[in-house]
Amino acid sequence: MQIRLVRNTGLCLLEDGGRWGYRHLGVSVSGPMDRSSFRWANWLLGNDLNASVIEITLGRAQFNITQPGQLAVTGADLGATLNGESLELWVPFLVKEGDELVFSRPINGLRAYLATVGGWKAESVLGSCSTNMRENLGGLNGRGLPLVEGDLIESSGATENRSRMMREWLIPDFNADYQYAVIPGFQFAQFAFSEREKLFDSEFTLSKDCDRMGYRLSGSVVNSSNRSLISEPVVPGAIQVPADGQPIVLMADCQTLGGYPKLGTVFNLDLDRLSQKLPGQQVSFRKISLQEAQNRREAFNSKFET
Repeated sequence: MQIRLVRNTGLCLLEDGGRWGYRHLGVSVSGPMDRSSFRWANWLLGNDLNASVIEITLGRAQFNITQPGQLAVTGADLGATLNGESLELWVPFLVKEGDELVFSRPINGLRAYLATVGGWKAESVLGSCSTNMRENLGGLNGRGLPLVEGDLIESSGATENRSRMMREWLIPDFNADYQYAVIPGFQFAQFAFSEREKLFDSEFTLSKDCDRMGYRLSGSVVNSSNRSLISEPVVPGAIQVPADGQPIVLMADCQTLGGYPKLGTVFNLDLDRLSQKLPGQQVSFRKISLQEAQNRREAFNSKFET
């Protein structure tokens, strides 16, 4: 199948499972911000779970269908409509030539994932088509550019229909009250007890300085005895504490090295949910053990095996 982006004032990026195995060269993994919704989009269509999808941030986009096929939309409710009629999310649907798929504005969440059977065709760079605008890697033509008006996006050519249905209770509500789980890191004990507990006793606001590299929090000032460290590897989910004491949660396109002290790491499934929050919204955190995180991850992975 084939679609054309005809209107876009948000952000549309091609993303697959990510660019793994190159962090030692300073190359970010990238990939989708909400990996859970990304995997479900592919699962609904019977795709490889790492097949390429279109990540749509904020909405404000219109696609025209130029060749028929099958699609699925997961993640945020961005007010999607098909030919002017409200579109049901998290359900595979058929489209025909001439149809119009429109995403308007965030209603529940920030990022939606548009998948097709077999994934979208794009140039692979270092084993991935994931778009990283900072590193000029991935995207439709391999140069790290977002999709723009006029771009024609084709499916990989797979036509086998293996669509599935998922249970309603598995669909997340991104507007619901939620505490994001944090696994304390090895530098956690280097913070004074009163300072590290601020992370769990306070409510933070997502600042306007939020992007695919990091989410800056605004709220209680967290003081650290180690203002800076020798740069060391960092991963998505790491909670850095810079000199101003306002924590930064690293996201999908984060750098590979960092020199700020770190309180811990947001559990990856909760990092997915955090990526769906909008600037100005409130977030809070809770502490979990590594064992609890592993149990939750295993339970999530098992859903794709049944």
